[in-house]
Amino acid sequence: MGQDLKEFAIGKTFHVGDKLQSSSFYPMDGITRSYAIGDDTEASIKASPTHINAHWNTAIEYIKENPAIQDIEIGGDSYHLTPEQLKFIGEALLNIDHVRRFHFTTRGLAATPSRILDPNDTWTDTLIQISKLGRKMGKHVAIQTHFNHPNEFSWVTREAAQRLFANGVTVLNQSVLLKGVNDSVSTMSALIRELADCNIKPVNLLSRFFPYPSSDTSQYYVSQCDMAKGAEDLRTPLSTVLHLETQLRGSIADFLMPQFVVNLPGGGGKRLAASYKSYDRRTGISTFVAPVVKGQSNENEVYEYFDPLHSLPDLEPLSRGLVFSGI
Repeated sequence: MGQDLKEFAIGKTFHVGDKLQSSSFYPMDGITRSYAIGDDTEASIKASPTHINAHWNTAIEYIKENPAIQDIEIGGDSYHLTPEQLKFIGEALLNIDHVRRFHFTTRGLAATPSRILDPNDTWTDTLIQISKLGRKMGKHVAIQTHFNHPNEFSWVTREAAQRLFANGVTVLNQSVLLKGVNDSVSTMSALIRELADCNIKPVNLLSRFFPYPSSDTSQYYVSQCDMAKGAEDLRTPLSTVLHLETQLRGSIADFLMPQFVVNLPGGGGKRLAASYKSYDRRTGISTFVAPVVKGQSNENEVYEYFDPLHSLPDLEPLSRGLVFSGI
């Protein structure tokens, strides 16, 4: 580069075109293409030298030392566990006498059901082995999945669910009631029937569950959307839950009917929506009591739940601004 050109270039930014000529492979702007490199390309599983997390041993020792712990949830998404990790956790919990029930949480059946059908993936085989071992030991092992809409089911989903059912794996489901997604009677009814047809039947679950001892599949909660920041536009009022339960009960066998619950803020846990102590539909404030939770005065704690602002007619203009600002 000559001296004059160097002086000209100092402090300036130059945009060079496609130096790698990668765009020459594009059929048109904005569209890229990928090509299979073979019909039988093998997937590689990368092993980590710390594949068994040291914290798990600490957690297992804690569980062993606390006989009051009988029900355990393994999460976030157990699909991220390798088959070896799945086996390690499952067998460790089964070998603790006072642990009677545990379940692995995963969106896998809803999001990537093809993995459950993949003959080269041993994750499902490992899950089936743990489930069968649990049955022999008189313990309940399950997976908990998450369907919110009937359109999430495909033929792949149904075949994957059938494989689990045929091998005696208990499948639980949690649904969250979402405004404009599944808060209509027709949509929720279709969701319940899809779950039933896949042998995913209603019992209590979500964060805690109490399964029917002899059931291969279990009932699920439909939970009010939590009062979380940024989710106000997806929340529904308590009145919507009460209406859905009233309209749906009797339309399908009772043992397939979900429990409609509210997840109370402040540690109140999951309470049946219809068990409210008071409900002012004008202000949108409802109160619930959790009998097992006592306050300092040894009285039952009272927990408040609040309907979303957009459901209150007097505050609708204000709520639009709040939703827009991310509240």
